[in-house]
Amino acid sequence: MFVTERAVLRTASGGLEIIEIAPGIDLERDVLRQMRFTPKVSPELQRMDRRLFCPEPMNLKADIEAKTGRQPDLR
Repeated sequence: MFVTERAVLRTASGGLEIIEIAPGIDLERDVLRQMRFTPKVSPELQRMDRRLFCPEPMNLKADIEAKTGRQPDLR
C-alpha cells in the first residue's frame, strides 16, 4: 500500500489501484495527470477522512464506540 498526501494506492493484479483520494483533490487533474503511468481506479473510490488533514485530535474513540457499542481499551 502507498499513502501520499493526495491518494492511497494498493497493489492489484497488473499494477496499482487508487482506492482513496484526499478531500478537495480532483482525481484527473491532481493525481492521474501527475503520474507517469496509468493506475487502475477502484470502482469504490472513496475520499480520505477530512480529519486527517486537520490539526485537531480526530476523536477516534467516539468512532470506535459508535461502531462497536462499547468503549475501546486504550491502555
